Amino acid sequence: MGYTRNMSSDPRSWLARRIEDALREGFARAYETVRVDPDRYLFQLRTAHELPIATFRGMATLPIETVDEVADQTIRAGMKLAAAIHSSATSSSVLNSKP
Repeated sequence: MGYTRNMSSDPRSWLARRIEDALREGFARAYETVRVDPDRYLFQLRTAHELPIATFRGMATLPIETVDEVADQTIRAGMKLAAAIHSSATSSSVLNSKP
């Protein structure tokens, strides 16, 4: 036998390692689709809300009411997007299911 492995050096099973690797790769791909570019987000935030800031630290100089309103709008937009994605995924799974 040309290949020998010292099993005592890695107690995890072959299957466990494969599952871990697959999960790690899947999460890395998923992260790439939802990752936020901080510079682009700051630009969009400043433009959409007409904020007089040059950095995220500048948010601390704004009135708390302004920060709260921006946060509320951001959370609402995220919830709408999540609902739309969920609805789309649910519709897709129903359409693709076989009777």
